[in-house]
Amino acid sequence: MLFFIYILFAGMFRDVSALKCYKCDANRVDFWIGVDNVPPFFDDCPVVESEKQCFASIRWLTIGDLKESLVEYEDDSSEEYRPTDSTLSYVFADVERNTESASSRILLYSCTTDLCNDRTNLLRVFQALNVEQKFAQLDVLFGLDNVSFTEQNSCLDFSNVSRSDCPSTAIPLSTCSNCFLLATETPQQLCARCPVDSFKYKNMINRQVFFFLENRTRLADTTTLRCTTKSCNSMENWNRIRELSTLEFDFNRFYSSSSSTIFHSTFILSFNVFLLLTYLF
Repeated sequence: MLFFIYILFAGMFRDVSALKCYKCDANRVDFWIGVDNVPPFFDDCPVVESEKQCFASIRWLTIGDLKESLVEYEDDSSEEYRPTDSTLSYVFADVERNTESASSRILLYSCTTDLCNDRTNLLRVFQALNVEQKFAQLDVLFGLDNVSFTEQNSCLDFSNVSRSDCPSTAIPLSTCSNCFLLATETPQQLCARCPVDSFKYKNMINRQVFFFLENRTRLADTTTLRCTTKSCNSMENWNRIRELSTLEFDFNRFYSSSSSTIFHSTFILSFNVFLLLTYLF
């Protein structure tokens, strides 16, 4: 009898170490989707196994006068900017403006339970997230991409951090193509340079932040600025970027929307186990 029970429970909870995720390539629509008009993508997404976590994402892009949105379910994603030793359950938000594609936004949801990267949970994240930016007001910091940069001496040059994405100052300074600023809040880290690098944009503004779901923590609120006008990578302009953008996540709203689902799933599982044990004994 005990052996039978062991086999039965092993079947119910098999493959605990193999996380199951939905996986579908990006589906595009030619408009910016909102909370109330997310298309019913991927009703038949295949299920794959992942070693660590599942992902679901929405990307909003502007290309010239055209707008498009991409929704994707994945079992893998780049995590080069995730803080060291942080958990794998998080929401990542990113806003950007550059001189090629006027603006973009990214919502990335990472989770660690079977089939957690579904439409229902993606909508829960979307509804709890508030992302806005008015970076067009900062276009005055951008010069023309096809004009040589001549304001090297005006760039702020200071750093209180050692990290791979903080470039070295150009030597000679004439080889620098833009002023650069990388700033992170809590703890405050600053890297301001006139760098030597081959980044594809000479003029861009980006702000991104992680919201960790298990401990309801906001981390790595990071701003990146590349610009080609005089003294443009200043602390004043960092403050302006923060004032002109909002990246907030309502943890209470996210969790309140899941309460009934979690209760229902837990109740059904517990009830089935109770019936099984009653039958056996």
